[in-house]
Amino acid sequence: MPFENVEINLTTSISNAKAHFDPITSWDGPIDSIEHLDFEGYSEIDQYSDLDFEILQFKAEFYYYITKDLSILAEIDYNKATDDQPYVYGDQDGKWVYGRLGFRLFF
Repeated sequence: MPFENVEINLTTSISNAKAHFDPITSWDGPIDSIEHLDFEGYSEIDQYSDLDFEILQFKAEFYYYITKDLSILAEIDYNKATDDQPYVYGDQDGKWVYGRLGFRLFF
């Protein structure tokens, strides 16, 4: 058979993360050294701390087995990140591609 020494793997995944804070309407936290509640710094946390992030990943792997313990490999990985709430940590939209070429040895 012409392809008995070949292995091909294709993988895709999606990660979608969302988080938010409910509005803080009262503060039961510690009292600071000048004896007032430190509420003002937290009163608007629900307006700027929402997270909405998605990552798409596509991966292709190719292996050619020279022997059962030694193979040549070629891999490529493509990722795309989408940040729908960029004001928290800055805009983290982007995409990146990386590849690998080498040998794999089982022992």
